[in-house]
Amino acid sequence: MRASTINGEYGADLPFTDGLVLIHLHNTRGKSTALKSIIYALGLERMFGQINVAPLTPAMTTRLTDGENEWDVAESWVYLEIANQSGRVVTLRRKVAGEGGQDRRVIDVWEGSVLSQDSLPQASKSYFARDPGSAQREAGFGHWLAEFVGWDLPQVMQHDGSLCPLYAECLMPTFFIEQSQGWTGIQAATPKVFGIRQVEKKAIEFILAMDVCKTDSEKEKLEQETDELTKQWSTTRTQLEVIARVVKGALREIPHSPQAQWPPVPAPFVETFQEGIETSLDEAIRIDQAALERLDSVEIPTADEASNELADQLSEATEELAKAESIWRSLEDELEGEKVNLGALETRLATVEEDLVRNKDTKKLRDFGAANTLSITNHECPTCRQQIQDALLSQTFEQEVMGIDENIAYLAAQRQTLDKIHAQTNRAIAALQRRIDAVVNHSNELRARIRYLKRTLVSSGIAPSEAAVRERVVTDQRLSERINAKEEFERIIHAFPPLAKRWTELQANLKKLKSKERTKDDLNKLAELFSRFITALSEFGFDSFPLETVKIDHENYRPKREGFDLGYSVSASDLVRIIAAYATALLEVARTYPTNHPGLLLLDEPRQQNMQWKDFAEILKRLSRAGEFGQQVIVATSDRPEAIEELMRDIPHSRMELNYDDRLLKPVGIRETFTVNTGPEA
Repeated sequence: MRASTINGEYGADLPFTDGLVLIHLHNTRGKSTALKSIIYALGLERMFGQINVAPLTPAMTTRLTDGENEWDVAESWVYLEIANQSGRVVTLRRKVAGEGGQDRRVIDVWEGSVLSQDSLPQASKSYFARDPGSAQREAGFGHWLAEFVGWDLPQVMQHDGSLCPLYAECLMPTFFIEQSQGWTGIQAATPKVFGIRQVEKKAIEFILAMDVCKTDSEKEKLEQETDELTKQWSTTRTQLEVIARVVKGALREIPHSPQAQWPPVPAPFVETFQEGIETSLDEAIRIDQAALERLDSVEIPTADEASNELADQLSEATEELAKAESIWRSLEDELEGEKVNLGALETRLATVEEDLVRNKDTKKLRDFGAANTLSITNHECPTCRQQIQDALLSQTFEQEVMGIDENIAYLAAQRQTLDKIHAQTNRAIAALQRRIDAVVNHSNELRARIRYLKRTLVSSGIAPSEAAVRERVVTDQRLSERINAKEEFERIIHAFPPLAKRWTELQANLKKLKSKERTKDDLNKLAELFSRFITALSEFGFDSFPLETVKIDHENYRPKREGFDLGYSVSASDLVRIIAAYATALLEVARTYPTNHPGLLLLDEPRQQNMQWKDFAEILKRLSRAGEFGQQVIVATSDRPEAIEELMRDIPHSRMELNYDDRLLKPVGIRETFTVNTGPEA
């Protein structure tokens, strides 16, 4: 990709050429405007941390100084010409300031170079930017820009588990090092607003077109589908639990998480209670149907006809209620005991966890070479914190004390056992609570039955037996509820076989992807990146420590030394050299291997921390070779003119220069309303 603007009074002279382009403005604000205008025209200002406003100077947004006069900006625009690797040239336009008319979220695109024309052609196409969908939909500028550059942006995982594109703003810090944040670390300006996991790592993988980028994208899609399937499984199981609660029962033999085997063994069913006794829903339906058939086979007796039988039933119901209340009290006592056990388990678990952490910390200190890390050297047990005497009962018997590693293994085993007991106790408490609920419900039914039996015994002798009528109604209603529940259960349970089948496929595909080793091409690209990074560091005058101790981490692709990021243990100027060398290496890998690097590198004030002139010259000299490979490097600086003149004497480059007293923005005319038309702007 190449960038350019028109020559002349309307804007900056930024040559549309390959190789090194030096923007030398003796005015830092003008330089910042020139570079940030490029990013603004591309709709990528979020890399500057800007959300609602343009990251441009007041001269473009509010007020323009012209000598002793100040003019309010009525309207301003940014124009930018860019070209892609195939040579296609387009001109972009985006509004910066001005009320009414076109919104700042619209970017106009003209085919070809149109800035040198006297008037803009009519045939343009507009796209929206900085609005939801701009990177995914055809009318979005982010989508258009990715196609123009030749990027097929992968879907990556966000912290909330959803997928989103690897937005272009996340890629920019690999080839645009801006002045305010860019020189504080490799990819330091990467925006975090998108919530993408390991965003810097994903950006490097994409820029280098690594095979692992595609593999990870596929894996994350599978993981997202796995999460969605898990939620669907849980939702379906919850629906069945609701059905079970309707018939005052519980769900049995359906796993809480997806399983490959379906149906499981034993088969899933709904457990309910019949007269306080656990039974399956099918068996409860059979019992109710038999009872209803028996009741329907005889006429409803009168109170006199049923008096003897009702008296016996009243006596039986009273005895059964007494038994149910006794069982309820026993279950309550058992439940209370289980809760006490649970509390003791949780206390023990907390103690074991604390001891385990303490022992692990002690081991870590010992492994790091610390002295006197064991409390036993101070006559104190490291686990129970009790005092240890110098001499035990028998000084001739030597007791072997467990070492720190054995302590850790023992405590870890204890924690694992206690975790299992804790889970079993919770399940026992839940089961007891269900039994108590069933007994309470059965007791309430018995009390209602006793009331009806008593009312029937004292009612008119010729009246129908109220107890017999109620028994029929209650049995019929309960049977109807249970049959409906069974039908709903059988309907919903059919959702599990396809879920189990898809789960099996997902796990097999994930296992295959996770076992996939890094390809030879990926390893070659990393080796090339490391080689070019090291040679660039050497040329740029890096001297914090020997380069033989530097490695490239294959997990996050950052340079490291002794396991730590390279930037943490170097001087400020060497950190700048590291960042410049890394960005240069990424650009140069594209000369040997096919990558997604746009072939464009922008460095804003690379002579940070008063880098020595000879080292700065080496950086520019190496970057000037970009022209041999059809790449463009734009370097912006505001250093002293005489120093830059001497520095660039023998380095091939194109140059744009603006004196101290000049401004990048110049008026081309004054309207009667005394507003300034700034014209097209870089």
